[in-house]
Amino acid sequence: MEGHRADYGFTDSVEAEIRRQRAEDIRYGIRDTWIDPRDVAEEEALTTLEGVNTRVTELAVVQEQDTHDIYGVMEDTQGRQTEIFQRVEALVDYRQYHYETSRLVDQEARFSRQAWAYSIGLGLAVHFELQGYMTHTWVQDQRIDA
Repeated sequence: MEGHRADYGFTDSVEAEIRRQRAEDIRYGIRDTWIDPRDVAEEEALTTLEGVNTRVTELAVVQEQDTHDIYGVMEDTQGRQTEIFQRVEALVDYRQYHYETSRLVDQEARFSRQAWAYSIGLGLAVHFELQGYMTHTWVQDQRIDA
């Protein structure tokens, strides 16, 4: 039978034997175990892929929380910036009123000083006039008594 090969299943049984995990005692309590590297690679790949997926999911959650926190900080900052801007605007608006108030207070102080000086001047004039009148009256009283 040329061109036809007989399949005795020898190769399949050897591969099946190799694939099967078997342990033999090879002295000193050491066991020799055959593990098919393809099975290990698939298991490690699945374990690694699951680990990577878990880590990526965790990182996505952390990144989402960080993003949420950053937006919160940005909103707070914008709110404070708006508040500061409004306060500055109010101060600029009030500047004219404060200037006018300051000018009026200065003018009132000047008028008060002038009035005080005038009243002191009148007071001295009245004082001297009264003193002169009292002296004159005293002199007349002295003449009447004499």
